[in-house]
Amino acid sequence: NKEVGRSMGIREGDEIKIVSRVGSVTGKVHLTAGIHPKVVAVAHGFGHWGYGNVSRGKSFKSSDPDTRAVWWSSGGVHPNPIIPIARDPIGRGQAWNDTKVKIYKI
Repeated sequence: NKEVGRSMGIREGDEIKIVSRVGSVTGKVHLTAGIHPKVVAVAHGFGHWGYGNVSRGKSFKSSDPDTRAVWWSSGGVHPNPIIPIARDPIGRGQAWNDTKVKIYKI
């Protein structure tokens, strides 16, 4: 959230550390008014350690016009290291959206 970021001295593109009870990840922050002030969003599947132009955030030309639409500049952050194994009591699957974290500016 933009206002929460401001109150923490965090600006667009700053490097931050996200810490949960099971681990931590670091990455660049994107501040937006479109998220609740008490929520941190990390896209699952966007951060990975794969090879290739798309995974490294490099725009390139091909027969697919979407390959020129790469807007990110890094491989992103994979959130699995901060998500504890926890079962959703209703659906019985992994509780992906229940992880409590703290944010630190690096």
